[in-house]
Amino acid sequence: MIAFLGLDIALRGLQTQQQALEVASHNIANANTPGYRRQAVDMIPTPPITLASGTGHYIEVGTGVTVTDIRRVRDTFLDAQFRQESGEQNRWQVRATALSQIEGIFNEPSDTALRSLLDQFWDSWQALANDPENQAARASVREAGQSLADAISNTYQRLLAVQSNINQSVRDTLSHVNDLATQIADLNRQVLTGRAAGGEANDLEDRRDVLLDELAGLTGARTSEAPDHTVTVFLGGVALVDGSRAIPLSAVPDPTTGNYIPRWQDSGTAADLGGTLAGQLEVRDQIVPGILSRLDQFANAIVAGFNQVHMAGYGLDGQTGRPFFDPQSTAAAMRLSDNVLNDLNTIAASASGAPGDGSNALALANVKNQPVINGASLDQFLQSIIGQLGAQSQEAQNMEANQTALVQQITNEREQVSGVSLDEESTNLIRYQHAYAALARVISTVDDMLNTLINATASG
Repeated sequence: MIAFLGLDIALRGLQTQQQALEVASHNIANANTPGYRRQAVDMIPTPPITLASGTGHYIEVGTGVTVTDIRRVRDTFLDAQFRQESGEQNRWQVRATALSQIEGIFNEPSDTALRSLLDQFWDSWQALANDPENQAARASVREAGQSLADAISNTYQRLLAVQSNINQSVRDTLSHVNDLATQIADLNRQVLTGRAAGGEANDLEDRRDVLLDELAGLTGARTSEAPDHTVTVFLGGVALVDGSRAIPLSAVPDPTTGNYIPRWQDSGTAADLGGTLAGQLEVRDQIVPGILSRLDQFANAIVAGFNQVHMAGYGLDGQTGRPFFDPQSTAAAMRLSDNVLNDLNTIAASASGAPGDGSNALALANVKNQPVINGASLDQFLQSIIGQLGAQSQEAQNMEANQTALVQQITNEREQVSGVSLDEESTNLIRYQHAYAALARVISTVDDMLNTLINATASG
């Protein structure tokens, strides 16, 4: 038996080095595979055998080497940090994109922006005050008023469209989240089955990690890995994936607004979300409604404040008490009054009723400077809306840039730990190949020794 121990050691060594060569080849083949984690072979000496020496003592003789594990090289702390920070990156990215789109709707500064149209409106009244009987000046007033009303309504409707689009995105994102959760649960089952059969599931776990990274970016999910290599995925302390079971989320329409509310399908409670979904919900439920509310205040102040002064004046027909804007106007549907739309003579430029009196037109032009909204003029209030929007957009862009840099740094650190180095793997191939060749030489040498022994015994 002892005579063949050398062959056993060499054979076991050949098998071990062959496995190591296969792992190195697998690493090289997947050097450009997204989400692939470098694999490493763990080798240990096999248990020795105890033999009696010629002096009556016992000695231990080594029996070679074996592979104990083919493991994925990874840093779980970096994985958790990446998922947390990428969720924040996605959240701010959604906010930055939406706010940039909203800035485009306001289109400041430009000739078609609200602030420019408001200035043109005031200027038209100033021109009418100088020549109150001029029909062209009156037409200019009506045109400027109509342009301002249309611009306010158009801005409001486009903001509603942004809100509606994001609402649909919430539903679509939730559907994708459920799909990812189902795939992760299925991979949990495959990993458990594969390892229970005594095999490795490294490639399955790599695929699962890719899905976990994406899911964390969408929801801010946290992950816990069990000793059996399955993972549990949590959203705010509630399991989205538990072993081979996925607990789906539902997009439940709010009965008042129609907005989709993310709720747990089994309990009906609201889900605690981060990542992309958090950004979408913040834009839909906070940012856009805040701007819409202020735009409503702005439109209501124009209609109420301007109509009050206009109704005190007289048109060229000597009549008074008529509004310039439709009193029922809101930001969503702002329009001029029917009398102004149908007859330029109903525009009340006169304060006394005399045709050449333009003092009421001057008073209407001076509404520009009156504190009509919480102590602010219309111009000041509109400027505050635009200024606040700009500040929010700048904050979102800065935070997105910071998070992008942080995520890139963590990604680089993960790559250093888990990425495949072609130089390193090429070196490993040479090491394992040399070991394999040396072990083959051992077999050849032992074989020669056994042949010599057998031939010598036979001839003797």
